[in-house]
Amino acid sequence: MQNASNYKLDWAFTQIDCCGSRRQSYDDLVRKRFEAMFRSWQTVKRDDFKIEKNKCDMYRFFVRNDLPTTAIHRYWHDNVSILNDLATGDMFKQVTSWPIFLKCCHLSMGSADSVLRIKSRRQQGDAWVYEAKTVKGKLHLKSDKEIADWVRTKFGYKAIDKGRSWQASADKLTSDMAPGFMLQGPAQLTYVVEEQDWLMFEVKVFVQWGSAFCAMLADNTDFLFIRGSSNSDAEVVPHGGLSSILYLHTVFRPHKFPRSLNWVFDEDHFACIWPLAERAAAAMRIDDVRIDIFFTRGKSKNCVINEISLSSGWGQGVYRDFIGMLWAEPHVLKRYQVRGNATSMPVHMLGPNDSGPFAA
Repeated sequence: MQNASNYKLDWAFTQIDCCGSRRQSYDDLVRKRFEAMFRSWQTVKRDDFKIEKNKCDMYRFFVRNDLPTTAIHRYWHDNVSILNDLATGDMFKQVTSWPIFLKCCHLSMGSADSVLRIKSRRQQGDAWVYEAKTVKGKLHLKSDKEIADWVRTKFGYKAIDKGRSWQASADKLTSDMAPGFMLQGPAQLTYVVEEQDWLMFEVKVFVQWGSAFCAMLADNTDFLFIRGSSNSDAEVVPHGGLSSILYLHTVFRPHKFPRSLNWVFDEDHFACIWPLAERAAAAMRIDDVRIDIFFTRGKSKNCVINEISLSSGWGQGVYRDFIGMLWAEPHVLKRYQVRGNATSMPVHMLGPNDSGPFAA
């Protein structure tokens, strides 16, 4: 990990008690990271975990560091103001395009189904009628009352990282997280002829020590993109199998890679995706992170960040253990520089003047 020797790692991420050996599993490292963050919270009141565990703080970090993301219309930190703005319609005053997304800032795990996609809002007589559903599709909501009930339910919902091997460690960080909500505009859509529909494309990028290693489409787990030697270079590899072992993917793309996605390479989208992911990781001064990025056909220079994850539950395929070793090795060798100390500004509050030479 040549890049790690010059990498300025924030003090918060140096506290992980992990690495007598580089042979560490990714899941164990996540658990040990959260344990270290909890110790720091208990001893010196460092709440660095909010960079992921509080979406309001996460997006404020993006904006403060000039990291492109979709439009943020509003934040709410109490139940009364958001319900009042819903009832009066003030919630939607700044909305110019649909769909919009109402997100629970205090719920970061997918199992919470904490994002409401509002496709449309129209007046019918004296009432407003919505076409809205949770992103996982468990609920379909059509009225102010139904949306208000959803807000009340989520306001009282406690974050639980259900089913993860690091659940106990993560849940300690979020047990007292103050509830909050945010209203976010849409990513730009791509019209897909084969689907006869407008779709959103998102790629999840795994960054170790400031360098993007691989990425995966959010809705396709059949293959990975591996970064090559340049920003434009990305190889398509299967999750495993003989073709990956023999490097046949460098000659033939995996048969599960759809031809309808050739535009991703033809338009050179990774020349935007890889650098943006690395820029975000450098601003956080973090050793390992997943950066989720939206991209749009015909607009290869306009990729934007959706969100980040400190604890990816999926996405690396057979490379998951290898990513764990990449994460651990510089900790074993102490091959990094430290930014700050126990009393420094927490990561989620850093700005461009605090993040050093790797920030753009």
